[in-house]
Amino acid sequence: MENSLRVSNGQVEVINQRKEIEPFFALKGDRLELSWLNFANEDAKLLIYSNNSLKKDQVLEVTNTKILP
Repeated sequence: MENSLRVSNGQVEVINQRKEIEPFFALKGDRLELSWLNFANEDAKLLIYSNNSLKKDQVLEVTNTKILP
């Protein structure tokens, strides 16, 4: 969790709070499933590597539906 604080005259105020939770990955057969909580509704960038070589670089747009090939 990331917080921004404002301190004034001995008073502390939380002015910005950002919570991040690690994504969940599962490989089921030949299908990769991933899930994450995206509180800020930000687009995510997916990087896929094989043998230390970048194979796929794609921005995943935030939607309320599943992202399928």
